Amino acid sequence: MDDVRPDIHEPETSPGFEEEPLTGPEEPTERLTPPRVIVRFFGIPLLLVLAVVGLYAFFGWLLGTQKSPEDLLKDLRSAYPSTREHALYDLTYTLQTHPELRNDDRFLQALMEQYRRRQEFRPEIRVYLALALGHLARPESLTVLREGLADSDPRMVFYTIWAIGRIGQPEAGAWLVPFAEHPDDGIREMAVYALGNLRYAPARDVLIRRLDDTNPSVRMNAVLALAQLQAPEALSGLRQLSRRDYLRGLPRMDAVKAEGILLNVIQVADAYAADPELRQNIERLAQSDESLKVRNAALDWLRRHGSGKEGNRAGGQ
Repeated sequence: MDDVRPDIHEPETSPGFEEEPLTGPEEPTERLTPPRVIVRFFGIPLLLVLAVVGLYAFFGWLLGTQKSPEDLLKDLRSAYPSTREHALYDLTYTLQTHPELRNDDRFLQALMEQYRRRQEFRPEIRVYLALALGHLARPESLTVLREGLADSDPRMVFYTIWAIGRIGQPEAGAWLVPFAEHPDDGIREMAVYALGNLRYAPARDVLIRRLDDTNPSVRMNAVLALAQLQAPEALSGLRQLSRRDYLRGLPRMDAVKAEGILLNVIQVADAYAADPELRQNIERLAQSDESLKVRNAALDWLRRHGSGKEGNRAGGQ
């Protein structure tokens, strides 16, 4: 049988036709000579690192540049709110680091003027007016600070009370007594703290009532405030607050807060040196407390009070 195949016509090609290769010609391999190696693996990364360091230094310089007090005073009176706000923030810090400025009447007048216009500042910024006046600690500012006690913003009232307490004029305590019974826990706590700082004796009754406050922070500040008045009613609370194990059981208490409370207790405990239980607690702090600051403060207290026979009538009650 004849072999039958289909007719297959091969495509005709011109004599000059050549098929394209499936792959292109190989590129010549680049030889990395020593100079090129150095540039590629060392030079370029080094330039990138230097660029990053340069940017970091530049922005650090911008952030770290401090204006002079005179510039801050000028900016505080600027017509632009943002300029005034930045100046106020910086000035609050400057007053803490440059105490000599507290005697400069220009800053007193400028801050008092801005405090009266505090509604022109954003709520989160205007509190710095009270902080700045508190750090200035000039009794002349009490007249405008008293106006702030009627502010509708609880934060402004809170920091205004702090500023009044820090200035330290006892007669201003009469303004703060009503706030010791304020419904806001924070305001009540700050008022009790400030009354103790002012050693305002007529506040004794309201401070005794705060010993039964529902807020533990208010109760602690009431104990410390009464101790600064050398009131016998503070003794029971001082006995508790001078024990670290007691503090650990309080809500939202951490090591930093506990250290601060113990240091404050030791500071106000002089009038109660004759009490054996309080003295025993302070001896225990001096021997084995976890804080070096507390141990040193307790040791200093024990040295001051010698055999423990010293102390006034308040400590023996």
